[in-house]
Amino acid sequence: MTSKSIARSSNDETIGGAGWHVDMVSWEENQFIIAECQYQAGNQAGALATLNATLDGIENRWASYLGGASLPRYSGLSGDALLEAIMNEKYKALVQNLQVWDDWKRTGFPVLTTYENRPVPHRFLYPEDEKNANTNFPGLLGLYHRNDNDPN
Repeated sequence: MTSKSIARSSNDETIGGAGWHVDMVSWEENQFIIAECQYQAGNQAGALATLNATLDGIENRWASYLGGASLPRYSGLSGDALLEAIMNEKYKALVQNLQVWDDWKRTGFPVLTTYENRPVPHRFLYPEDEKNANTNFPGLLGLYHRNDNDPN
């Protein structure tokens, strides 16, 4: 059986390619963290500048795949709208990184909608062994319960 006969949903030129690697901590993630820190510290102008500079860097990195398209830039944002823009762009840039799930639980951004308005899980699925052996297993509804590290 050749690799061409194995069904997969990844792209041979990027995520599925033999030479592709996944960054454990990426430049983009660090830049979005800096932008959020600037925002939380009250430096909204700095946060906006870092956000746009990060989008410049991402656009440059992926220019050959964008086919001449460009990423949005932001101006005149402040308050929750700025935080939302930072977190939305971080979500898009790091969509395969679990950190964005924690960011969503922490900030509420991006605003997610689900099929038939079902809630988004706040915890990982429990393995069958855990369900059978742990008397504290909260049941399937436990997936949607918040904890101390999930303030929103």
